[in-house]
Amino acid sequence: MTNITKDNQDTQIPSYYIKYHQKISKYIEDALSVAQEAKKKGLDISDKVESPIGYDLPDRIAKIHEIDISSRLRILLPELGKELTALKIAPRKLYLENTGEPLLKKD
Repeated sequence: MTNITKDNQDTQIPSYYIKYHQKISKYIEDALSVAQEAKKKGLDISDKVESPIGYDLPDRIAKIHEIDISSRLRILLPELGKELTALKIAPRKLYLENTGEPLLKKD
């Protein structure tokens, strides 16, 4: 079976893996639904579920910090590793938080 990934690349994914992924995804969706209902009822001190679903490290980081940096992270992480990527991205996040505008400087 051929599927298109998030990066629009053709990959061969076995059908048993797709079924497994669908089963796990359904389980996660159900658990998040229960958590969201509990938060709506005031059964937790915060009003949102803390762990947004991310499909890879860049996607997860982007969702946790609520900024669109996943594409940039996918480029930087293989080149620089986690620590140097964090040092390169941090100034952009701080600038965005303090000004509300993205830092347009080229790396």
